[in-house]
Amino acid sequence: MGANVCNMVVFLEKNLGEKNFKLILINKKADLSVLLLVFMAVFLSGFALFMFNLSSNSIKTEIKDSRYLDDIYVRENEVNFYINEIMDKAVLNFKFNDGKGKFTQNFNFELQKYTDKGVFILPELEQINFQVINDNVELASDKVTINFNIKIEKTFSDKFFVNYTYNKKFTRKI
Repeated sequence: MGANVCNMVVFLEKNLGEKNFKLILINKKADLSVLLLVFMAVFLSGFALFMFNLSSNSIKTEIKDSRYLDDIYVRENEVNFYINEIMDKAVLNFKFNDGKGKFTQNFNFELQKYTDKGVFILPELEQINFQVINDNVELASDKVTINFNIKIEKTFSDKFFVNYTYNKKFTRKI
């Protein structure tokens, strides 16, 4: 065997009774290009994970100013108030035997009173105009229920946009 360190093979034999153990160590020097490839792959993977973590932290922001949410909740209360007013008026002369069609007709008639020159006083009321259909109305012997999906959208000083959607059932006794 030569004295070359790159291709040195070491044999170790140990005799323990009838069992023979051989340990073969092969020490080969790796090419520099393979070593650089491994280190660059580890570096790039670590850098990619770091950048992903950094960018995801910048996307998550907390809104600590409650005025933004208060504006949305105030609008929700306004919409609910007007729908409750319309429900109260729509069930005044309504009876169970009249059916869903009569109720939707009454509701649409009252809803149109909340327009000014063909435009609803709240944009959200225009959304419910298309949802007043028999499929969204439930009739029972003593009550009528209508279900709406309402979306409230608002932009705050061109910095961010809030899109709040809720589903609510409005019920009145007949």
